[in-house]
Amino acid sequence: MKKVLILFALMIIATTGFSQETYDTIRVHNRTHLSTKGEYSKKVLFPIKNENINYVGLDLYLNCPDSGCSDWDYSISVLLRTVKNNDTINYQLGRMITPYSGSYNQGKNAKKWNEKWHWSITEYLPLMKDSVDIVVVYEGYQDGFLASTDFVFEKINDKRQKMPKFLGVENVHYGYFPYGKEKDPIYNYVKEKEIILPKGTKSVWARVTISGHGGDSLNAAAEFLKKNYCYIVNGEKVLAKQAIWKDDCGCNKIQPQGGTWIYNRAGWCPGTKVNEYYYNLTPYIKDNKIKVDIAFDYYNGYSSGDAGYQVAHDLFFIGEKDYNIKDNLNIKDYVYSVLAINKARISFPKDITLVFKTNNDARDKFFIKENNNHHYNKPIFERSQVEPNTEYSQKLSLQEDELYNLVVEDNDCDGLSWWANKEQGNGYVLIYNEDKTKLLEAFDPDFGCKIDYDFKTISKNNKDTAQFFHKDYKLVTLNNEKDSTLRVILFTPYGKAYPMSMNVINYKTKDTVFSKTYSKNSLHDIVYNYSKLSKGYYMVVINCNDFEQTKAIRITYDDKKQ
Repeated sequence: MKKVLILFALMIIATTGFSQETYDTIRVHNRTHLSTKGEYSKKVLFPIKNENINYVGLDLYLNCPDSGCSDWDYSISVLLRTVKNNDTINYQLGRMITPYSGSYNQGKNAKKWNEKWHWSITEYLPLMKDSVDIVVVYEGYQDGFLASTDFVFEKINDKRQKMPKFLGVENVHYGYFPYGKEKDPIYNYVKEKEIILPKGTKSVWARVTISGHGGDSLNAAAEFLKKNYCYIVNGEKVLAKQAIWKDDCGCNKIQPQGGTWIYNRAGWCPGTKVNEYYYNLTPYIKDNKIKVDIAFDYYNGYSSGDAGYQVAHDLFFIGEKDYNIKDNLNIKDYVYSVLAINKARISFPKDITLVFKTNNDARDKFFIKENNNHHYNKPIFERSQVEPNTEYSQKLSLQEDELYNLVVEDNDCDGLSWWANKEQGNGYVLIYNEDKTKLLEAFDPDFGCKIDYDFKTISKNNKDTAQFFHKDYKLVTLNNEKDSTLRVILFTPYGKAYPMSMNVINYKTKDTVFSKTYSKNSLHDIVYNYSKLSKGYYMVVINCNDFEQTKAIRITYDDKKQ
């Protein structure tokens, strides 16, 4: 970790009511068990007819089987499949990569884990007027997940408001194609195609989703090799040059994970959607047709592996001039983010204390910014001179009844602690009440690139103390290798008091080296001294009511005082 930035920003978020809109949700897959690699298809007839539909969204929910979720990063796609002239056509509505397994989706936690991924698929509306197959494609080799697919239709009740005319969709390329093979180049598969436009077409947009997979022995291509593609129109116009790369894997909303989840990859990260790109082709229509092609950077892997790209490329035809697909995407993404913030936040008193401890790196920085209607992005506190392995405490007097956002950023995207970089040591970020007599929040130091945390302050006159409590269990462990101690913090849901048991198990011998049950409490905050344990890996198992989670610690001779 080279540099840590802590940003404390005030956000005032307003939502607008849409009284003229109604929503219908059609569930197609309902906890379909993705037990092994394959396709899981459901036939559906969407009852949309000719109604004023303004927006269509796809939500993919993943739950765990009783045995726990898959351990690995596997691809899951949601396809709309049709048959035309005896040819099967696959339209990829969305694709994501599953997260590495972690304590969050194993053991008892497997029964509670529920994540959602959302895609805007409005332009696929012309394909939803007949009976179609919705196919979930699972590329895993291990018993994986329970998948549910919801199609959300937003309807405009005011018939005077005209909706865009979506005339059709054309699949240009779909499939997994080899990359870096001199005798079998990718352009044998991804070729230029001429598309005849439907009658009445006034706007044309392209949607491209590409991700790299496989690992050759030269450059770990294509998963870990950054390459580009060019989107070419009418054989000569390079409309865009795009890197097939995702550079923010450490900003994952599912964190921490096991494995190398923070490493950037070719268009994807474990636990995220695959990158999508949209291109306006309208200015390049000639004689009611257009030619499109995708050209990849040249690469020769000298037959050293199985590198390849998964490609999905569709064109949308709209009967309206100046249609901008990105406007619709941005509006809906904003609404969904506001809903997520309002659902996730908890409340604190207006006077709090932020505690931050650096690890072995001395180039840390944290500051507070105000970001309301009067002061946008205005710094109100900043500290750039910090020392390694030093705790800093800052009292904050905030405004009442406001929404705030705490951001902690790490330039190396390996947080304040990460199993693969023990040299950086360990740090932590905590939030207390004003006099530090009560711990309000704790954050896992293995946070990758950043902590992005929303909360609300309440007034002193507000007697609803339930707002201060977490809505679910939250376990944070802070390892202090210098002192050979492990701090275990467990918040219970809604402040209910439960006893907690802690067992420390030698991973190699399976022997229990420590076991204790603690009395009822709504906040368990204990410090365990492991200085007498021999080196090796240990599993710390925490049980509280119906909650169970396991954390791993590694003890080496360097960790211990000799």
